[in-house]
Amino acid sequence: KISTTILYTPFLLLFLKMKLLFTVFILLSLSCIVLSNMDLVLLTNTEETGAVCLDGSPGGFYFSQYGKESDENNWVLFLKGGGWCYEENDCLERSKGGLGSSKAWGKSYTGQGPLSSDPSFNPDFATYNRVYIQYCDGASFAGYKEEPITVGDSKLYFRGRVILNEIINLLKDDYNFGNAEKVLLTGCSAGGLATYFATDYLPQILPDSVTQYGSMPGSGFFMDHSNVDNTAVYPDQMRYVFYMQNMTHHVNQECIRSYSEDEQWKCVFAQNTYKFIKTPIMPVNSVYDSWQAQCIFTSVFISILYFLNLYVSVINIYT
Repeated sequence: KISTTILYTPFLLLFLKMKLLFTVFILLSLSCIVLSNMDLVLLTNTEETGAVCLDGSPGGFYFSQYGKESDENNWVLFLKGGGWCYEENDCLERSKGGLGSSKAWGKSYTGQGPLSSDPSFNPDFATYNRVYIQYCDGASFAGYKEEPITVGDSKLYFRGRVILNEIINLLKDDYNFGNAEKVLLTGCSAGGLATYFATDYLPQILPDSVTQYGSMPGSGFFMDHSNVDNTAVYPDQMRYVFYMQNMTHHVNQECIRSYSEDEQWKCVFAQNTYKFIKTPIMPVNSVYDSWQAQCIFTSVFISILYFLNLYVSVINIYT
């Protein structure tokens, strides 16, 4: 036993040295990755512009300036995702969190994907001006109602399109976006769907200096499909969102014109909008989507969930 221990000791020491060297290598590698924080910017003068979240707090975005002079006029605009609120009580609940209010947003954000500042991970856009547009309207930046609605004792604001417009205006006025040359519009999930909605709209409000513009929606295709019980829960919910938030004039207008008035809500689905888009676009979408498997194929109406949650809350109070 003693001889065996002596025999294996050099190998054990070599292993420990190699493990230490590997750990040091990893730490050095991580220290070489340049990650820059994106700073929070909240919209001002929102009482006049109306660019507010569901709860009436100001919309906003995270911003990081270009990393090299040759990209001074190049931009990535990323629309954040986060689902939708399907009816008024659902929107009220949403207004109490970060997807419906800006009150608790952090002061900074570390960019990922096309917002990353690491050129080894994001070689094309790491040194662009990068804008992470926060999502707090519940309808993919495509809703607009001038007057708030009242739910219980609370007011709700449907102002997604105004938020997008006012962010573009602020970027022009204060962040040199008025001299933009290359612009990529992108987003993921509900932000990917928003990208389909906004792709042909954005050129109407982009500065004249833009020479290259295109979009890259991520995971923005959602199935117009019944659940496993053959009930059209998700399509009916999205139809309700469309009319509740008055989205008719803020999705692709050629798509709207292609449907009769009672079917225009179908333009809320990317597969119906995509064929009308004229701007260069590169969709990115997974073949299999775990969210859709759960939230479309096995979905139930949100109002049922609301009353179930209410029932559970009452039971918890009295038990």
